[in-house]
Order: sequence, then C-alpha cells, then structure tokens
Amino acid sequence: MSDIKIITPPDRIYDRAYTVFLIYPSDAVKYQLQEFIKNSTKQYNIYIYDINTDEHYNWLFDVHLSSDIVIVELDNLPENLKCIESYLISFPNTYWITQGENPLYNKISTNRIYTLEEVKVHIGDYGEVQ
Repeated sequence: MSDIKIITPPDRIYDRAYTVFLIYPSDAVKYQLQEFIKNSTKQYNIYIYDINTDEHYNWLFDVHLSSDIVIVELDNLPENLKCIESYLISFPNTYWITQGENPLYNKISTNRIYTLEEVKVHIGDYGEVQ
C-alpha cells in the first residue's frame, strides 16, 4: 500500500516522495492515476491545480518545476492560463493531453499523450524514470 498525499494551493510538502502534478485534470485522468498507484509501494505527493484564481500563479510555477512528472489537460485550461500552455508543455517531464490539433505544439514537445496508460511506467511500480 502506498502513502499518498493530495496537495492543493497554497500548500507544499518538502519530502522525497514521488511528485505527480495534475493541472486541470479530468475525472478520467484522476481515475487512471488512482488505478496506477493504488497497489504501489511508493510514496506519492499528488499536487492538483484546478482553481481559476490569479493568486496562486507562483505556486503553479514552483510545483511545475519541482515535480517528477506533470500532466496537463490543455482542453480544460481556463482562458487566463492559455497564454502559458506552450511554456508548460516545453518541459521534458510534462505530458499533455488535448483533443485539438496544434502542429506547433508537436514541435515544442513530443510528450503528447491520449491517456495516462502511455506514461504509467513513470508513475506506478512499473519502472523508474531515467
């Protein structure tokens, strides 16, 4: 059984747990993540950002930079975050989900995924991030 902590703004936890950051996740992504980690023996910090407020932007950037893996659902981002979505996906640890087609984003990052199944090796006890 894994040790799982769910963290939302403005809280932070500083430990050695594996950190997953979900930015505007759908219920489907939350469920997939739950399925991957429910039998894991790892310790997890699951950060979730899904609030539409300007006061936690620094938290968003800090957690994004310090996470082991980031999953961002571009279709769910509010208008005030659309201007930074290309910045968010430009990091090698960030995987992005969208139903839309933007050929420029495929040039910025090849980490487009359609389900968490494609990155489960990075999340559960399926292997380690290299």
